[in-house]
Amino acid sequence: DPAHADALRTFAAAHPLVTIEPLDVTDNVAIEALSARYRGQPIDVLVNNAGIAPNLGSQGIGSLGPEDFAQVMRVNTYAPLKMSVAFLDQVAASRQKKIVSISSGMGSLLQAPQYRGTTYYSISKAGLNMAMRLLEAEVRGRGVLVGLVVPGPVDTDMSRAYRATAAQSGRPVTTPVLSPAESARTLADFIAAL
Repeated sequence: DPAHADALRTFAAAHPLVTIEPLDVTDNVAIEALSARYRGQPIDVLVNNAGIAPNLGSQGIGSLGPEDFAQVMRVNTYAPLKMSVAFLDQVAASRQKKIVSISSGMGSLLQAPQYRGTTYYSISKAGLNMAMRLLEAEVRGRGVLVGLVVPGPVDTDMSRAYRATAAQSGRPVTTPVLSPAESARTLADFIAAL
């Protein structure tokens, strides 16, 4: 929702090469239309960063609702794959040829026991990890690099809500958080090194 993204609009105003495009990543028609608008335009790096986590911290196995689960999977797992495929020609035509998706430690199978209450989100991020691995195998022949990055705990609205829920349930999360600027720098470094 660019109309409510003040920092993004300020950044774009100061950088004339930045274009802001609103997009609902659950709308395949809108994804295809945006891809068509940029047909022939090389895209060095496609970053899939849209993600949702409703009620993070209280998504227990017993509260698994099919509509909520489907929405989280649609945004966090399917949409990055759909975006990657829709913009594959533009990425493949670029100099850098990179697709990067933002994952989470909550998608780690090894760390699963410590993330109680994150059922939908954790499953969706594990699915994202597999989807990107499979995509990488498919596009390797076109010279496209596919990366997954876990930014770590970042001071976001979602993180603050999760920590508050965890604290209320007697499982406070005390891991230090990165500022959004620190996380963005780490992401930029990862993309440059990919």
